[in-house]
Amino acid sequence: MHFLPVLSFAAVALSQTFDWDCTNSRGPCENACYATFNGLHNGVLTYDGNAANSGPRRDAAGCSQALSPCTTTGYANWGSSCDEYPFASTLEGGAGATLRCVDPSENNSQGGSLSSFYQTIAAGTSFNIVVRGYDTSGYCANNGGANDGSEFTLVNGNFQNARKLRRHVEFADAQPRNPQMLRHFENENGETVALLNPNFNGTLVGTSVSDGLRSINIVKEIF
Repeated sequence: MHFLPVLSFAAVALSQTFDWDCTNSRGPCENACYATFNGLHNGVLTYDGNAANSGPRRDAAGCSQALSPCTTTGYANWGSSCDEYPFASTLEGGAGATLRCVDPSENNSQGGSLSSFYQTIAAGTSFNIVVRGYDTSGYCANNGGANDGSEFTLVNGNFQNARKLRRHVEFADAQPRNPQMLRHFENENGETVALLNPNFNGTLVGTSVSDGLRSINIVKEIF
């Protein structure tokens, strides 16, 4: 069996992969993993590059000052800062995003990491995401996809618990029949990372990922 062509394809296809350290942004990471695990987003994002578009997308998603879901609803029990996935800074962000209320410091940490990564890519660049340092009992570790009450979305002007996509336009709060299991890899430092792209058919092994400040190699797939 010949592996070289596969590795070469992966290196090209995943030349841009955001290495997201969740240590100080557990809530936002859980939000992204929940959305991916439950088929609410396919994982690939595209950097817009025009900061003026982020505000309108954030408003369309439901994270607006006018609606203030993290201060005026029961979701505020999870935090006072509204996090959205996909990110408002991407073309995929905006209406229909999955929301979670998180601690402001976590949102700031996530935003700072993403900004560092954006400085290394051009507007219009598509990229994948791997997460590390996540909660090993949560969504990023494939530990079930049932909504614990923290995940929600804006539908027709009202907030409601985020639901799992089953097929076509049908949604349900029950465990999805076919969850989008996240693939896990190990980097050269021995850290486990989860790939937020269930539709990727290649491999990360032999490629590098970056947080904008460092690049690190992926050495093997774990599960």
